[in-house]
Amino acid sequence: TYGTSAGNEYYEEPQDKDNNWHRFTISVGTDLKVRFYRDDELMYESAGTIDPQTQNLVRIRLDTGDFSHFDNIEAHSYPYTPLVNVWNYTPPAGGSRGTALDALGNIYSAEEVNGTSYLYKLNPTGGLEWRVSLGSYNNAKGPSIDLDRGVVYTTVGNGFNNTGRLNAHDLDGNEVWPPYDVGGVAFNTPAIGPDGTVYVGDYSNNKVYAVNSDRSTKWSYSLPANVYMALVGVSISSNGKIALGTAGAAAEVRYLNTDGTEIWSYALGGSGVAGIALADNGDLIVCEQVSSGSAKLYRIDSNGNLVWSGINAGDDLYGPALAADGTIYTGSFDGKIYATNPNGSPKWEYNTGLLLGAPVAGIDGNVYVASRSGSGDQLYAFSAHGDLINQAALVGGYGGTWEVNSPTIGSDGRLYIGLRSNQLQAFEVSSRGLAN
Repeated sequence: TYGTSAGNEYYEEPQDKDNNWHRFTISVGTDLKVRFYRDDELMYESAGTIDPQTQNLVRIRLDTGDFSHFDNIEAHSYPYTPLVNVWNYTPPAGGSRGTALDALGNIYSAEEVNGTSYLYKLNPTGGLEWRVSLGSYNNAKGPSIDLDRGVVYTTVGNGFNNTGRLNAHDLDGNEVWPPYDVGGVAFNTPAIGPDGTVYVGDYSNNKVYAVNSDRSTKWSYSLPANVYMALVGVSISSNGKIALGTAGAAAEVRYLNTDGTEIWSYALGGSGVAGIALADNGDLIVCEQVSSGSAKLYRIDSNGNLVWSGINAGDDLYGPALAADGTIYTGSFDGKIYATNPNGSPKWEYNTGLLLGAPVAGIDGNVYVASRSGSGDQLYAFSAHGDLINQAALVGGYGGTWEVNSPTIGSDGRLYIGLRSNQLQAFEVSSRGLAN
């Protein structure tokens, strides 16, 4: 027998193709799929089971006859992936916004109802630790946590009177400093740089502010008329450079120095930037929003040069999430989750219905995404090879909102997702944290 193995992937050609039993040794608690191809066409797929006597032997029964004409055998194994709803929390005011975790596994989230926003903290078992008011604002974003300094940042905005501010609280819910007046509506989740600088956008006045950790203004950056910072906000590189997405009259990626001076800009073809992630080599992976037509995924190097563009989704792309092997995951309003190789070639796609959130990649290679489908609002778990390995219902759903939060995953194997119309839910998963 010859074959190769790397991680949880096994490729092996059987010695005797007339023998219907073939064995692959893998660890207990995993599932296995064997796929048979002829001229790269998938002909047969079989599920494997753990041998109860050896506890480390997987037997695959092949019942489709003569396999001598197949070109190759490919076997995928992946960890058992539960999606067990361990607890739900219903905020007193209603729906939940984004979620963030501290080093102890506590959960922080923002909520808003009837024009008032709140920040609250839950312990790992779902109990409420504290809840504080963020004022009379109808758009709460965040939270983002500066773990080094123990500060939780949120933004709030009021679209009716064009006001917004940046809030800072410690991990016990105490205000670190008075709210920072943004000047207009603050719509984006705060981004935190490696030196503790916080970046927030002023939607009303086409500006971006860099705020020091002591509340003083570091600098502001002005955008052209009718161009505003996209809802995705900014992404920060390891050397502090700022990748800024815009929408409105120009859908662009703008790359700034740590002092707020512009290094370069790159124009997309759509109506806005829907997400930016930074690869290990400094390249920017950018999702596109479109008012009509196809949305693209872009890879742009740190000098502003296009490396490739791809996907051509039927609607807006959200994400991206980067796996440890460089695979890029995006969700789209066309109903699909897309996996793209680092070189831009398609890896796989899966149609779940109407996706309303960006995917997240787990440290074990699994990827998770929330969607709305014919069977109701769902949370899906996929293997790195595109296998749908589990799904679970989301209680209460999204309440008709177009904006849905992406999940986050703690190092204890708990996945959290906030639902705008109802609850914050916690699930047990196999992943022990995020890949990136």
